[in-house]
Amino acid sequence: MGGLPNFSKLLRKIERENDIYRVGSDEFAIALTQVSDIKKYTKNLYIKLIDNRIFLKELEIAIEGLDLKIGMAMNMDNLFQSATFALKEVKRRNEKIYKATKKDITRKNEAIKQAMNWSKIIRKALEEDKFEPFYQPIVDEYGRVIKYEVLMRLNYKNRYILPSSFLKIAKKNLQYISISKSLFLKINKNISVSFNISLLDIENEEMRTFLLNKIKNLKTNVAFTLEILESERVKDFNMVKSFIDKLRSYGVKIAIDDFGSGYSNFSRVIELAPEILKIDGSLIRDINIDSNKQKIVKSIVLFAKEVNIQIVAEYVENEQIFNICKSLGVDYYQGFYFSKPKSIQKIINS
Repeated sequence: MGGLPNFSKLLRKIERENDIYRVGSDEFAIALTQVSDIKKYTKNLYIKLIDNRIFLKELEIAIEGLDLKIGMAMNMDNLFQSATFALKEVKRRNEKIYKATKKDITRKNEAIKQAMNWSKIIRKALEEDKFEPFYQPIVDEYGRVIKYEVLMRLNYKNRYILPSSFLKIAKKNLQYISISKSLFLKINKNISVSFNISLLDIENEEMRTFLLNKIKNLKTNVAFTLEILESERVKDFNMVKSFIDKLRSYGVKIAIDDFGSGYSNFSRVIELAPEILKIDGSLIRDINIDSNKQKIVKSIVLFAKEVNIQIVAEYVENEQIFNICKSLGVDYYQGFYFSKPKSIQKIINS
């Protein structure tokens, strides 16, 4: 509620029958004991608070800056915890009023348990060195392999788990950098590869030092590309630019990954001057049925040609998508139409 110093006075003026507690700098709790219809009560409370303009002015509260949100819970085992969850949820949803149900709380508790379980699995996997690189070929228009993108897999109970299952949790728990290091150390150094790094990698000084030290020792006859996720915001662009310049001094090529989604910025691309743009899969996978996506990809390709950047289309799943991308001037292709990601053993034996 914007850190309003006198807001509690307004609450006490309106609410006289139930106890009021300040639980944060701009958060208040009302313990209801005399209310039969909580939805009706909450709606009326909201209206009274917003409409009480004369009293707001008397308390020198900025009416235009009043951002009021109410989270409510009732008939829960842990009422305060449930109300706190409701308040966080109403802020996340950017709504005015939100009522937490037992189903919501159960779902939240299950998500917490799942996150804790994954955190343990990740920690054990790091201890036992269970993160492995898989390789998906990037090919030219004739199907010739140019290089391989390194993709992460977790070897868990004799099956390989995709990073979509655990990566968000790993980032929240600060386990991601350790996973990236583990994966990088296992890359086959005898083939040309493209390795993904996120802004978490670049923003971490320890990881930057690690990458630069390892890249110094790569074979000069093997091409190495670092793919930077374009869909993540850059906090310190100058630092990123400086790091990229150092990488280039060791012969590393730079690719911008997932271009065309999220925070796509053509001027930023020009500043970074990558050798490669990888078009986001959301634009490619439906390009055969969505003419608007064809137009977007065409504009990206034209832009890339103008500034001498090569284009890679990901998620090329079938021949029709491949032919459309080819007709638009895409340089290289990656997807199940050519090959699924494979272990290095399968690549060597194929």
